[in-house]
Amino acid sequence: MKKYLLIRKKYPNFYYQGYRFWLENNDLVINFYYDLPNDFKFLHTIKIKDIEKEKIKEIPKETLENLIFNLGIAEILNYWKLFCSQNIFIPNYLDRKQVDFWEKFFLRGMGQYFYENKINFKENNFINFFVGQTKKFQKDKAKLLPNFLLALGEGKDSIVSLELFKKYFEENFQEKLGIFVVNPNLLHLSIISQSAIKKRIFVERKLDNQILKLNQLGYLNGHIPITGILSFLISLCGVIFGYQNLVFSNERSSEEGNTKYLKEIINHQWSKGYEFENLFREYLNSYLIENLNFFSFL
Repeated sequence: MKKYLLIRKKYPNFYYQGYRFWLENNDLVINFYYDLPNDFKFLHTIKIKDIEKEKIKEIPKETLENLIFNLGIAEILNYWKLFCSQNIFIPNYLDRKQVDFWEKFFLRGMGQYFYENKINFKENNFINFFVGQTKKFQKDKAKLLPNFLLALGEGKDSIVSLELFKKYFEENFQEKLGIFVVNPNLLHLSIISQSAIKKRIFVERKLDNQILKLNQLGYLNGHIPITGILSFLISLCGVIFGYQNLVFSNERSSEEGNTKYLKEIINHQWSKGYEFENLFREYLNSYLIENLNFFSFL
């Protein structure tokens, strides 16, 4: 029997147990809790830095919670990929269209992982989502300014976008443009310093340390659609800091698949492509925030 089948059989059920969030000094701290009953518990932490407390108090708690809850579904993949569990339990309600979105997010976004681990993701009932019935969130219309929040990576593409925005806005760029950075490093700080951008949102994103240990023990590993996950995170930040326009710099070579597996084109950059961008935009505006704009600049 293939390795993934043995692991999958041993760990059929993966639970997204819930989340907590609170203000700590000037930071919004979010904990996500995942587990496989009687075996593993995982703690995933997000810290959004330097929030204006009065501003976040103006956001309805349910709006904030809806964004956080959905971010937590996307973050499941960091841990689910260790086991490839068939059944995924979600704490709150999702309707059929939402479940369809998440099934596609998992199946299309994890294509490289399936290929590398020789996983048959086309078998019947490969993944099943079981949703809670207690909390049913409604989309909201947020109080946003018509400004732009640009995700800054380490590649040249986001630097190109940054320079184009500065040129377009000219002397107004400090007012109109902000930078979003996850786990900023020296390169990010250097780019920001040279750009003279004053508005920046720094986010600390910390995975549970058990991931590395389980990888060393031979559990499954592989690529996840990180841009897709960060799309949910930047949406949360956009609402908290009041940016209407959320911008990535996804090069269009992202559209090209890199191999074929089980008669499907596998694209390890799927969440940087048009298909994901369109799916996410529809999901965002239909279920989360109706007046947020999400697009890729390049």
